[in-house]
Amino acid sequence: MFLALVFTVAAGEMFFDTYRVVYFGAVSFDDYSHYLLYLLDEERGRVPPSPHVYRIGSVILALPFYNLPFVSLSTGSGEVFLPDSVADAKALAAMCAANVFYLVLTALLVYAYLLRRVGTTAQWAFIGAASVLFLGQFLALEGNDGISVFPLTVALLLAAEKKWKWFLLTVFLGAFINEKIIIVTLLIFGLRALAIMSLRSAEAKVTAALFCLFVGFLVFITAFPFPGVNDNQREIGQFISSALSTLKGSTSVKGLYLNVWPLLVLTACWWIAVTGQAEHQVLRRTDVLSLLAFFSLIAMLNVQFNIGRLVMYFMPFFVVGCIQALAASDNLRATSSRDGNE
Repeated sequence: MFLALVFTVAAGEMFFDTYRVVYFGAVSFDDYSHYLLYLLDEERGRVPPSPHVYRIGSVILALPFYNLPFVSLSTGSGEVFLPDSVADAKALAAMCAANVFYLVLTALLVYAYLLRRVGTTAQWAFIGAASVLFLGQFLALEGNDGISVFPLTVALLLAAEKKWKWFLLTVFLGAFINEKIIIVTLLIFGLRALAIMSLRSAEAKVTAALFCLFVGFLVFITAFPFPGVNDNQREIGQFISSALSTLKGSTSVKGLYLNVWPLLVLTACWWIAVTGQAEHQVLRRTDVLSLLAFFSLIAMLNVQFNIGRLVMYFMPFFVVGCIQALAASDNLRATSSRDGNE
């Protein structure tokens, strides 16, 4: 009951924080609301540019939330303000609610996995779930990342359980939610395969399958191209200059908070995990290289202050590894203290 209460309050607060920001257009964000209206065959609906149009799964998962009661917000003077229409506001609310819902679902998944599969106490499992909610606030704004992180976390936990067929199926379906799911998993298992250096290893076979999925995705977006604001991200000649510009911006106060701080938090989670004494640790030493490679790749795509938000795709999986190590150390200390008293 306590867990349900905390999650309900946190989800409600997160929803309204995000909804207020996009409702009043306080920041720029990836607006999928008109894509949602298009799928509902509304007059105001329209097909978005690439890469948003390829992420149709995210919008499909948000469709049920369009039926939520309409929530209007007012300006400081008490006057009601609408983005453009009630339909637009409801579509925005649906995307915000879906982001929060799947982020909370990810936190519950982490709680259940830590409690049932890792074997931690309920207290440690709750700390893990609460960490996902706290850090997940980076994912709830400016995109559909709260939705995308759920299938990615499911896939990585399936891989930790060595359920490879279900893992690959989840990644395949997740590609229609967000293509970064393929990229993250390919980086993780590709570097793990390189560390093992065995073509017969499960990691090598999975890497080959993920590479095929990635190539298939590239073929798909080439065969069905959509123009968009991110076309410059395909110009290889601009990668170096974009990376230098992004890294320069990351040295500012804003950049340190939005780009660097999330990377440092995730690196700390990885360090705690790999230096702990947990058996069958879900994180590997090479996983931090995957994180850094993803950080560098995003920097080359000229996303400016969005790197921290995007590296948080790794967050639930890294939190699981961190809590796994902390719980194991706690159990070891408790055992040593009990043996000493005896």
